[in-house]
Amino acid sequence: MDIEQKGQPCSGKAMNSPFFLKSILLLSPFVLAPLEHEDPQLGFKIDVPKDWKEIALATNERHLVGKYESDRKYYYTDKTFGYTMENRPSMTMIAFGEKSDSSGPVTGKVDGEKNNVVRITYKNPYDDYLDYLRKKTSGAGWFVDSEETVDVRGIEATAYDIKIEKSSNAPMRVNAWVYHLPGVDIAVEFILFESVYPKLKRSLNKSFKSFKVIERTETRDKSTELLEVDWGDDTPQDRMKTRKAVEENQRKKAQENLPEDWIVKEMSRYLVLNHADKKHAKKVVNQVDAMFKWLDKTFPYVNPEEYVRAPIIRICANVEEERSFQRGSSWSFTNIEILTHKSTAGASSFEWGYLNRRAMSFWFSDKDRSLWRNLPTWLKLGLDGMSRYGGTLKGSKMQFAATSYENESIRESFRQESVLLPSELIRLPVGKFRNVPRGSSLLWECVSFTRWLLEGPGAKSKLTKGLAEEIILHAQVVLEERAAKEKKEKEEDDDEEAEPMTEEEEDAAFEADSNKWEVRTQAFVDEVFRRTFEDWSEKDWASLDKTYMKYLK
Repeated sequence: MDIEQKGQPCSGKAMNSPFFLKSILLLSPFVLAPLEHEDPQLGFKIDVPKDWKEIALATNERHLVGKYESDRKYYYTDKTFGYTMENRPSMTMIAFGEKSDSSGPVTGKVDGEKNNVVRITYKNPYDDYLDYLRKKTSGAGWFVDSEETVDVRGIEATAYDIKIEKSSNAPMRVNAWVYHLPGVDIAVEFILFESVYPKLKRSLNKSFKSFKVIERTETRDKSTELLEVDWGDDTPQDRMKTRKAVEENQRKKAQENLPEDWIVKEMSRYLVLNHADKKHAKKVVNQVDAMFKWLDKTFPYVNPEEYVRAPIIRICANVEEERSFQRGSSWSFTNIEILTHKSTAGASSFEWGYLNRRAMSFWFSDKDRSLWRNLPTWLKLGLDGMSRYGGTLKGSKMQFAATSYENESIRESFRQESVLLPSELIRLPVGKFRNVPRGSSLLWECVSFTRWLLEGPGAKSKLTKGLAEEIILHAQVVLEERAAKEKKEKEEDDDEEAEPMTEEEEDAAFEADSNKWEVRTQAFVDEVFRRTFEDWSEKDWASLDKTYMKYLK
């Protein structure tokens, strides 16, 4: 049964929704209270600049406690090259220094029964605001132009004026005041073009000075602050309980962070957070659900006992809102959201391909994260491409077909006599697949062969029927053997490697790690190939090449 409701008022919400503001205007055309951000859990409130809108927060970034963005776009034109960029000034509130246990269980309800099933780590990734800025703007070349202590109604605060110039597309200004409250620091940060700062400085200072301490009327629930989950070496049944607890935890957090004009709706097994229209939301859910069903049907042998979590589907109104949501958020394995937006391109939008790709990644990661990361590269590229570029929903089922880009690329490869035989493609060294550009002939050849193997004649051919299953199952075994071997070697070797001391040593260490990765990956691919094709004859390879090339032409 579908349950539909508006986003519920909660901590960190703007107290004046658009509907409330409209009613105030109707009742009193002369008085309009400023938009306020109020947080009854951390005990503060602050005015938000006029005509700024609230942005939803990611479920896996607990340090962000509020975010707003200007309705107005500003532009910057580079004087040297003449290119123009746009930016919407943003206002972000970040909490630092909250005390919490370093680790412990999170209680979740699974099938109506309480279980302490989640072993978590409460990480504090930022020591303070400057540490946060260092990590969030890595490589941007920022510097503190001024720093001073200010008093706001008896609250001590540190005011930072920060410039971002080096390695930045446009000079940026960061204004941040960090309010030092008992047990927690609250940073209020504005980011905008340097050229716009003089125009908005007065408005920003007005917000900074409006900060007030209020009574903490709500308790911050530690179960909503899940950052990392250690799945451990438990049974699939134990992992299922853990994952269901994560689902419950993240669903609760997602609704708490939701602005009031979003719609919350249970559709099938998915929680949908919708800022577009209902018709589009239904299409999105149908597409994601069809992809999950295709994956279940196509790869039933990939850890069938493992539980795949039901994702949260967040649909932004447009691409700008999606980008605003993404800025400032981080990624973790507890994140179960599939994020998308309603594209103006409609049915022809590449966003549908992204949904397919995200659903596939989500499914494989819950089934076997190590396998998904380490699939033979041609197969990984093929799965990625066939879902991203050629997967469409027909009725209630997914269908995969070649795009015009793929057909033209392969035709061109034939004209240049550069098209690879399957026997050559799957033997290519891993180094050949590094940084394969989108739209390259190698990508399309991986896509074409993978689709032929899974959905085309190759899925029924006596020689290649079940070949993908053999490759994937051998890959799983080799990965398990490698993990056991490396665990044993680590236990036997207690020596710690010395950290690089100079820039030259750091460069050398990076190069060594890069080479090590390629050697390690190539050894894995070679072993999977050997186990899969050890009983193939030259006749078998010739037959594969002939059959596939006939199909391709």
